[in-house]
Amino acid sequence: MKAVLKSVIPIDTMKYVIEFSSVDDANMFRAIFATAQEKAQKIISSFGIATKRRSLSANAYAWALMNQLAAKINRPVLDIYRDLIRDIGGSSALVTLCADAAKAFKNGWESKGEGWQVHKLDEMTTPQGTFYNLQCWYGSSQFDPSQMHRLIELIVQECQQQGIPTMTPEEIAKLKGLTDDAPTDTQ
Repeated sequence: MKAVLKSVIPIDTMKYVIEFSSVDDANMFRAIFATAQEKAQKIISSFGIATKRRSLSANAYAWALMNQLAAKINRPVLDIYRDLIRDIGGSSALVTLCADAAKAFKNGWESKGEGWQVHKLDEMTTPQGTFYNLQCWYGSSQFDPSQMHRLIELIVQECQQQGIPTMTPEEIAKLKGLTDDAPTDTQ
């Protein structure tokens, strides 16, 4: 269920009354609440900051171009995608883990999607054990519009080098929702 934070009222240093406005059907919340009360269960929620995500049309265009590129250069499309993901700024995190946990972490991370990747940067041996520094890339499903813009720019560059036709920069900007499609008043 999705909701928007309406207000937070402090009761004391450790307690707050938090009021939400339901984005989804309010009946859904009532059903969840009634079921929890009936079964004497707690309701658990998680909080996050809403961010603008990449558009699905931009994603579809990116994949269409990558498929054309893959056919032209005879290379697997997923290899192209995974290489390009690593060129997008802000699309990775650095993590340090004990060596024993690294394999399970890598499997879990990479199971989230094709673009989700983990590469070992280095290894440190300490009295507490061996640790790995890992660079972890997010897939494009987590990209904001500016990251998606950069990914499409890279794909378009690769396609143009191979003579594959692409949209104009203006068409791409509209596709990605990076420009206002409404006419502007120039008077």
